[in-house]
Amino acid sequence: MTQTEARQTTDLEAFRKRAREWLQANGPRRGGKDETDPVMGPSHEMGSPEERDYVSFAREFQAKLHDAGFAGITVPSEYGGQGLTRAHQGVWNKEAASYAIPVVNTLGFGLFIPTLLSHGTEEQKQYWIPKVIRNEKIFCQLFSEPGAGSDLAGVQSKAERHDGEWILNGQKVWTSGAQVSDIGGGPFRTDADLPKHQGLSFFIVDMKQPGVEVRPLRQITGESHFNEVFFTDARAPDENRVGAMGDGWRVSLTMLMNERLTLGGGGGGPQRRGGGEGAIVRLARELDDAEVRDKVIDLFVHQRVLSLLGQRMAEEMKGRPPGPEFSIMKLMGTRVGSKITELAPNLVGAGGAAWERQDAPSGAPSEQSLGERWSQALLASRAGKIAGGSDEILLNIIGERVLGLPQDPRVDKDVPFREIKVGGGTT
Repeated sequence: MTQTEARQTTDLEAFRKRAREWLQANGPRRGGKDETDPVMGPSHEMGSPEERDYVSFAREFQAKLHDAGFAGITVPSEYGGQGLTRAHQGVWNKEAASYAIPVVNTLGFGLFIPTLLSHGTEEQKQYWIPKVIRNEKIFCQLFSEPGAGSDLAGVQSKAERHDGEWILNGQKVWTSGAQVSDIGGGPFRTDADLPKHQGLSFFIVDMKQPGVEVRPLRQITGESHFNEVFFTDARAPDENRVGAMGDGWRVSLTMLMNERLTLGGGGGGPQRRGGGEGAIVRLARELDDAEVRDKVIDLFVHQRVLSLLGQRMAEEMKGRPPGPEFSIMKLMGTRVGSKITELAPNLVGAGGAAWERQDAPSGAPSEQSLGERWSQALLASRAGKIAGGSDEILLNIIGERVLGLPQDPRVDKDVPFREIKVGGGTT
C-alpha cells in the first residue's frame, strides 16, 4: 500500500467512525414497517398533514446533516458541500442504511446539482446549490408533457421574453414531488422557427408563484405521487436560464443522463430507504423451497452486478457529465427492481393477492398488511420502466449511441418546429 492509499484509508476510517457516532446519537431508527416495507419512502396522501409533517421533518434533519458535515458529501466545498470523494459517500451510505433517513429532495441531489455543476454559471452554482443541499429548496423536474414523453424534444410549453424576464405558458405532466417543491427545472420552447432540438431553453422556475398550478394524478395504486403542472403567465428571470439560448436540449440531456444514473442506483446524495432485498431474504427463509432459493440467488446476482456496474460507471465519470452509456444503469436498475416486486408477493402467499387491513403485522405503524404493501409496490414498479426513459427508448439509445448500430429514421429532425404536426395539429 502506498503512502497516499494509506492516508486515504485512514481518512475513510475516521469518517466512518464520525458518521457512526453521529447517526447513533441523531439518526431516526428503522422500526416495524420499515423492516419489511418495499416502499422507498413514506406513503402519504398528497397534501395530507402527514405529508406536510414529513417534509418539515426532512428539511430540519437535512440542515442538521449539513451542519454535521454529512450533506452534499461529494459536492465541492465552494458550493456548500463537503468536497469529499465517492468513497466517502459509499461509507456514509453503508452506515446510514439501518436508519430511516428522511428523503424528499432526491431529484435535487441526483439531477439538479450535477446538471448545474455542468452547465450553470458561477452565480447560479453559488446561489442554488447550497440551498438544495440543506433542503431549503426542494426541486422537481419539469420534462414530460401530454404530447412529449418519449420524444422530449417535442415539448410545446413556451417561454416568451418580455422586459428582461420570461413568461411561461403550457403544461407538464408526471411531475414527481411538484406538490412539495420550491423550484422546478426543464426545457421550454423559446423559438418555434428552429428545428425541435434547437429551439429549446432550460429554465429554473419558482413553483410557489402565481400562475403555477399543481394537480395530483391518481395512480393504479390509488395514491397520488405524480402531478400535472399548468403554467399560465408564470415568470422566470433571465438569470434563471441555465445554459445559452437554444441550449436547452443539451442541458436536458445532461439531466436525463443523471436521472438514469440515479434511478439505476448509481447516483450520489442522500440514499433512499432500502431496496427490498433484505425483506426478500427474510421472506424466503420462511419457505423451504428450492425454486424460491434459485430465484433469490438470481436476484442477488443481478443486484451485485448492478452494484459493481455502478462503481465502474462512477469511476469512469471522473468529473465529466454522464453519457449515453449510463442508460445501461437505468435499464438494469429498473429490471432488478421489477424482479424484487414480482417475487415478493408470491413469497407472501395468498396475502399477496387478497388481503384485509386488519391483517397488519403486530406493531406495524400503519394498518396496511404485508401483502398489500408488496402488491402496491408491484403495481407502482411499472412506473419505473417509464420514468427517465422507457425500456424501449433506452435499448434504442444503447444500440445507436453506445454500440454504434444504424439509427432509426427521423423525418422531423431538421424541420422547423412550427411546421411539425403535434397532437393532431400543427403547433
